[in-house]
Amino acid sequence: MNRGLTSQEAGEKLLQFGKNEIEVKKRYSTFSIFISQFPTFINGILFAGGLFSFLIGNLVDAFFIASILILSAVFGFL
Repeated sequence: MNRGLTSQEAGEKLLQFGKNEIEVKKRYSTFSIFISQFPTFINGILFAGGLFSFLIGNLVDAFFIASILILSAVFGFL
């Protein structure tokens, strides 16, 4: 009993379908994945609120809002 392809059949399949290789997709760096967590609508609102709190002198509120932004990015990253 013959098993497998002949060399001629293998050559024809290679020409027809190409090499049997997995395409390597572009890999993103850890930093770029982390930064990609920020540009969302809710984070924009939080950033604006934190900036406003900072500008009017509510530093504690601004710190907590910034902490929420960072935690949101960390949890989205994980």
